[in-house]
Amino acid sequence: MKKLTVLPMLGILLLLGGCASVSVQTDFDQEADFGKYTTFKWVPADRRPENKSKLDNSLNRARIIRAVNRELEAKGFREVRKGKADLLVNYFIGVHDKVNVTTVGYGTWRRPYRRVTYHYKESTLTIDLVDPGLKQLVWRGSGSDVIARRDNIEKRINDAVKAILKKFPPK
Repeated sequence: MKKLTVLPMLGILLLLGGCASVSVQTDFDQEADFGKYTTFKWVPADRRPENKSKLDNSLNRARIIRAVNRELEAKGFREVRKGKADLLVNYFIGVHDKVNVTTVGYGTWRRPYRRVTYHYKESTLTIDLVDPGLKQLVWRGSGSDVIARRDNIEKRINDAVKAILKKFPPK
């Protein structure tokens, strides 16, 4: 009987997870002069910390780089591939196991309520912008979403990057 309750709840979670909006958080150096930044450069792959997430692969790396480049260029920033840039860009992907406990039922003596527990995965994409002259992080944005489906991952990455970088540069 417990499985009958869990299956519809899990189905609802999967449907909502596919439509859920990205939860975004940002933080930045209050003293940084964001008006002076006009160019950016990616941290070379050999200088990036190791990320053991299954989502951090060469396909998704290319997707994330394209999406970040597109969003930053739309804001007037220019990518520099050789030489110095005003900002260094890096990203990290994390996958976290989550648990949700829901109470189901009316809670009367005839029909007591039941707790339904279901497990799911949530991914977080974090984008860091570092001032190489100061060797200091000046802006960080992260977006989290439920991993419900793997179809159309490029659109999901584009949407996540757009939502994260919407708050850059800070005003």
